[in-house]
Amino acid sequence: MTGLALHMNGKSPRDILVTPTQIRLVQSGFGSILDQARHVADDFYANLFRMDPSLRSLFAQDMRAQKRAFISVLALAIDSLDKIENLKPAIVELGRRHANYGIKPAHYDTAGNALMTTVGELMGKYWTDEMEEAWMAGYVMLAGIMKDAATEAEGHRLDA
Repeated sequence: MTGLALHMNGKSPRDILVTPTQIRLVQSGFGSILDQARHVADDFYANLFRMDPSLRSLFAQDMRAQKRAFISVLALAIDSLDKIENLKPAIVELGRRHANYGIKPAHYDTAGNALMTTVGELMGKYWTDEMEEAWMAGYVMLAGIMKDAATEAEGHRLDA
């Protein structure tokens, strides 16, 4: 598999369903690398900025607080995949905030690819096709909610 665009196969993020089996795979996979949380954040941002160096300017020079926030949000999202409706208002707000920071829809694909690369490298031999598919489904669902909220927020700014 070579990225999120391929995974989507022309589907809208709203059409992506995350199965209970995929949720368990993502949660167990994250649990297996959570003791490496610092590496998850460090490697994610290194991969992100390598994949799109223009994104670096959207972040503070000192990334420590950002990395802590990233791990906290990632852990909460993964823990809540099976009860996403409870978390949806927070995900919507996160999408709106990201739009205000200058994040564009295409950046979500780059971030997703950076996340898949990071988790895949850290999981090593446990990063199977099934595990990757599960992580992509979860990411596409969450990113879809954020992108919809960002698009809506952008529309409200243009209407004002």
